[in-house]
Amino acid sequence: MSDTDNTQGVTLGRATRVMAAGTAVSRLLGFVRNALLVAAIGVNVVGPVNAFDAAGKIPNILYALLASGLLNSVLVPQVVRAFARRGGKETVDRIITLGTVAMLVVTAVLTAAASWLIALIYTESDPELRALAVAFAFWCIPQLFFYGMYTLLGQVLNAREQFGPYMWAPVANNVVAIAGLVAYLAVFGPAVIDGVPSAALATPWGSGQIALLAGTATLGVAVQAAVLIIPLVRGGYRWRWKWRGPRGELDGVKKVAGWTLAAVLVEQIGVGWGTRIASAAADVSGNAPEVAANFAYSQALLLYLLPHSLITVSIVTAMFTSMSRFAAAGDMSGLRADLSRGLRTIGVFTVFATAALMVLAPMAVRAII
Repeated sequence: MSDTDNTQGVTLGRATRVMAAGTAVSRLLGFVRNALLVAAIGVNVVGPVNAFDAAGKIPNILYALLASGLLNSVLVPQVVRAFARRGGKETVDRIITLGTVAMLVVTAVLTAAASWLIALIYTESDPELRALAVAFAFWCIPQLFFYGMYTLLGQVLNAREQFGPYMWAPVANNVVAIAGLVAYLAVFGPAVIDGVPSAALATPWGSGQIALLAGTATLGVAVQAAVLIIPLVRGGYRWRWKWRGPRGELDGVKKVAGWTLAAVLVEQIGVGWGTRIASAAADVSGNAPEVAANFAYSQALLLYLLPHSLITVSIVTAMFTSMSRFAAAGDMSGLRADLSRGLRTIGVFTVFATAALMVLAPMAVRAII
């Protein structure tokens, strides 16, 4: 192995450790958040928790389609190329400007379509629960804009090899959400008191309940995006509005974006359909607490994705930058070696993580629900 390979390996390893540590802390706080959510709206009265889960799933599905899948694959190569050439900052400014406006418009349109989106993934015959899910969605769908800004700003940081803030920012999100749930418990009380469901869950929800629960969840995502401004400014990047650029400057984006969007669309159709089927189980059973529905499905998915979030995402995020740099320089052998090293590392870890989850799944589920 050459000295260059050694240096790249050390850099990749250091970046992966920093990002994995941030993800681990965020996931740990996420489990605390879930425990508080169960305490607040519980699994003994499953209607409200499933309605909230369905509403919260919408911005995450849309984020995977429009922000995570699309922007992650497109932004890093474009930003790396831009920073590598003279005057490239203007290109980055333009990407962020166009991305910000596009995300704002899309979020506004989709928020207005909240009831339609709920109908797509949430099967519930009780009109009160359907109305509750729609009310939650009006508060939760604006998360899409903040997720988009988090991705835009975070990928600029990653392209500048400031990897830590992108993976540590969700910690701030969870802290805000936990504070919101603690406030909810203080004001409205727990879901179950002495084994009896709370009256707050048995009656139609008021606007205060909905705003405190869903509003603080959205506020957490907003904080997650906002905290990235600090490392960007400290790192020397200051965004300026930039609408126009040279003809053909972003032509490469369209082709890559199209393929990426198609791939992620297929995946998220499966996620949305799975949520719809799981919510139907609750509806058919009359929202019996012993029947697992979409909230239980989401918790299982959270456990399933934990190893992926800790290691795979961290490695791939670091690799995107170095691979983009090799591609921009036309160094295909370096690109191939970088990809090969990352795939081998991810493959070995994934095999062991799969075996561990198969053994530990029952205990892990009991620990979080």
